[in-house]
Amino acid sequence: MAAPTLRQRFSPRRFLRGLGPAAGPHRTRAGNVYILPTRSGFGFLVVLALMLTGAINYGNGLAFAFTFLLASVAVTGIVHTWRNLHGLTIRVQPAAPVFAGRTPQLAVIIDNPGPPRPALEMDLRGRRHPVRLTAGGGQTVARLELPPGGRGRHPMPAFEVSTRYPLSLFRAWTIVHPSAHYLIWPAPAERAPSPPEGHATPGAGSAAASGRDDFAGLRDYRRGDSLHHVHWKVSARQSSLVVKTFHGRRSDEIRLDWAALAPADGETRLRLLTRQLLDAEARGLRYALRLPGVEIPAGRGEAHRHRCLERLALHRP
Repeated sequence: MAAPTLRQRFSPRRFLRGLGPAAGPHRTRAGNVYILPTRSGFGFLVVLALMLTGAINYGNGLAFAFTFLLASVAVTGIVHTWRNLHGLTIRVQPAAPVFAGRTPQLAVIIDNPGPPRPALEMDLRGRRHPVRLTAGGGQTVARLELPPGGRGRHPMPAFEVSTRYPLSLFRAWTIVHPSAHYLIWPAPAERAPSPPEGHATPGAGSAAASGRDDFAGLRDYRRGDSLHHVHWKVSARQSSLVVKTFHGRRSDEIRLDWAALAPADGETRLRLLTRQLLDAEARGLRYALRLPGVEIPAGRGEAHRHRCLERLALHRP
């Protein structure tokens, strides 16, 4: 991250919002750890001022000594509060995508090269639901709930890491604003109509294009074949898996087609397609996705599922 300019260094926005999104780890140092008295701290300073006024007014040496003793405790507290946050390295892991209506979670990793840092708090800017933790020596992982939102790609919000240790008279904080995004998939509908089947290729024998009507024979297992077609009895007698092949009309490949759905608004169609996708995954089927201007070939598995859900999340009806 580039060094802040003179204008940025003394801008009030820096203390309230930080310097904006930044890539890479966030390292707490003198330039980005801020400290101010808490409400209790302001009250304590007012009491010290009154005590000092009384000591001057009456010329009481014991009052002077007690006032300066409390003042030295406050100054020592400032140093310990600031040092409790200084020297940390804060990194974030990409938030896993979730369906709309659910709460995404951000994994925050705090690297502490020194002694344990007690009484740390972490929260999004503007919220007051802090996650409290102690950063021991080495790595500490904490999870922060991100605001739920509608489908699509959302910029990562800024969050604070703060501390009031040890006296709660002063609060030190640093603002972390990752230059990243998180993805929210469309919420699946409760139920959806059955999508059209793909084109079967008679005699091909693959899980993507074989029917289930007439048994055609056995062949060696290939990556991507449905486990529903594995002939377990025969496979148990030899060292490799064997799958059953079929001839017929039914296909293990379906099309998730925007145009095949009944007329409805765009968000409803996306929710229906999401439900069809999840149902196809649960049944072990291969599926292709067809949206206006976008077509994803048939496939199956976690990578294919994420690719299709991402296209549904980012589609503009």
